[in-house]
Amino acid sequence: MSLPPTEAASTPEPPDPWAPPKPGAEGVPRPRSPQPWGHPPFPGRPPEQVEGTNGFAIASLVLGLTCLAPVSAAFGIAALVQLRRRSQRGRGLAVTGLVLSAVWMVLAVVAAVGGLAYVASHPGLGGVHRNALGQVTERTEAYVDDLRVGDCFDRHSPTALHDLALLPCDEPHEAEAYGIVTYAGGAYPGSRKVQDFAEKRCAGLAADYNPDIWAYPDTLETRYYWPDRDQWEDDDPTAVCFFTDTRGSWTGTLRRSRTSFTDNQLRYLDAARIYNDVMDAQPDGEPGDRPSVYRAWAGEVADALEKEADLLDSDDWPTSARRPVAAFVRQNRAAVPYWRQAASAADGAALERALNRAFAQYGGEEARAARVALGLSTGDDTAGLAT
Repeated sequence: MSLPPTEAASTPEPPDPWAPPKPGAEGVPRPRSPQPWGHPPFPGRPPEQVEGTNGFAIASLVLGLTCLAPVSAAFGIAALVQLRRRSQRGRGLAVTGLVLSAVWMVLAVVAAVGGLAYVASHPGLGGVHRNALGQVTERTEAYVDDLRVGDCFDRHSPTALHDLALLPCDEPHEAEAYGIVTYAGGAYPGSRKVQDFAEKRCAGLAADYNPDIWAYPDTLETRYYWPDRDQWEDDDPTAVCFFTDTRGSWTGTLRRSRTSFTDNQLRYLDAARIYNDVMDAQPDGEPGDRPSVYRAWAGEVADALEKEADLLDSDDWPTSARRPVAAFVRQNRAAVPYWRQAASAADGAALERALNRAFAQYGGEEARAARVALGLSTGDDTAGLAT
């Protein structure tokens, strides 16, 4: 009986790894074994030495903070180019300088575009041609805000792009600015009160534009541009007073300076203005509806007539003017009692009767004679004003 083969005998022996390959066998590359005893690896590149902060980067940041955008941008670009080849700090500074430069450039462009747009829409800033005296020399489309005292202009329709056209006064024009009214400010008082104030102030300013108000033709009308609520709240509470003529356009200016009058002429005109200013301040409405207001005003007229007469009552007038001026003084004093009666009227009906009698005492003929003697306008020499 034979014994079974043992486990060792039945297990095939492993192939000899050092034996040469058998014929026909395919070679397999052998894996590399660790070599702890090999040569040590070559040392790596030593770290670069930092050479400090780039000067262009610093300059770019500093100039960017001081609004010198073009130079800052140039230095920033130069810094970035150098930093690619050099071991320096400053990349963040250069980038920050470029960003600041870009911001300043954008702001400059926005400001330039906005400024050009404003000038284009507001010809008074860049388009109105004036000489050394401030007089307009060329026709220019403009706005009310561009008006100055003495400007001549044509008005446009409310739907026009511009409010008016400024032009030299020696060309035919339909309006002439003669005064600026300034308001006290504060809360907007309402359009009615704003207009009332402008109307009263404009009436008085006509004598500043030409002391001889009789030189203005009867067809002349005083008008004004008044501020609305938006203009009032924009801190621009002013009104512009201007003349128009019912007969149409005219050539030349209505303005006349005080230096063009003689001393005697100014003496008469200044005295007459006391009365004229009070008459321009005549209350609105009917005397019967506002008796107390009209009584107070009648008293002011009486005071003005007395003061005017006192200033004109003198013997040192030119010989040709003494008698007519004296007659004018007598007529003024004769009118005073009638105005005093109006000032003390008992009721509205009596007030109206007294005012009618007082107005009838106006010495128009005496004033005309005095004016002729002094070489002042009589109102008849303005008939040919309109063209």
